[in-house]
Amino acid sequence: MRELYRRLPSLTALVAFEAAGRHCNFSRAAEELHVSQAAVSRQIRELEDRIQTRLFDRLHRSVALTPAGERLQQAVSYGFDQIGDAIARIEQENQADRVGIAANNAMAFYWLRGRIIEYQRLEPTLEPAVYAADTDPPFETDGIDLAVRYGTGEWGDARSTLVFRETLFPVCSPGYRDAVASLEQPADLLDASLLYMDPQGPDWVTWAEWLRGQRMEAGMCLPHGPMFNSYPLLLQAAIDGQGVALGTARMLDPLLEEGTLVRPMAAEYRTGRGYWLALPAQGPVNPRAETLHDWLLSTVEPENHARE
Repeated sequence: MRELYRRLPSLTALVAFEAAGRHCNFSRAAEELHVSQAAVSRQIRELEDRIQTRLFDRLHRSVALTPAGERLQQAVSYGFDQIGDAIARIEQENQADRVGIAANNAMAFYWLRGRIIEYQRLEPTLEPAVYAADTDPPFETDGIDLAVRYGTGEWGDARSTLVFRETLFPVCSPGYRDAVASLEQPADLLDASLLYMDPQGPDWVTWAEWLRGQRMEAGMCLPHGPMFNSYPLLLQAAIDGQGVALGTARMLDPLLEEGTLVRPMAAEYRTGRGYWLALPAQGPVNPRAETLHDWLLSTVEPENHARE
């Protein structure tokens, strides 16, 4: 570390260089840094002498980065951005009322979002930060205090409590259901417009797997249909009457209860997996995250809740 420190130019020179390179103008850099133009010029000259390389071409009334200057400008700007981001994350983590929550896009949008709004009415000081992604970030990831995870509940880094088990069934808009000739049996889906989701992992259930669960594998030829890489977009397409999507029990209860989506048939498929609320297995747990965890569980009917 000491050897690296000896190789680096002064921070003051790098700051002056970054500003001058970003503006390609020493005067504007001086205004931004609240110093004189001569001070900026001196810092850059000392930096060029330090690394024995010209960083700017001095033109008649302007300056331009040399190829070496462009490389250094990119590196310095990236480094300053990373430092700024790290400081911002540390400051956020030190906020006692902040809770970082990770969930996949579907759960974040259809299950978690409304509950967070409701909880904030009860606890207005809570500052939630929802990280929506279709991969599970580890708890070592900056800012993650609580997670909604999909799977079997077996994660080495988490204490997991079952929210609900996964049960899948076809859903569509009332208008689409009423417009097709028949949509009462799984076999009817082969003549329907199916909405496809780009699999988000090895456990993602496709239409082919769902239909095999209905014992329809022999001679099955799936109809063509649009493909999505976002489940909320796919569900919106179903709401708009574009076709039939696979829906998840409990996650989509509000849409089914209000009639935005309907189940055209009773057939369903239970995968053996489910959605779990997870807290870190080791290290300190954010007390606000634990309180939110317990409240979220209280909003659902018990389904053999078990902490792993």
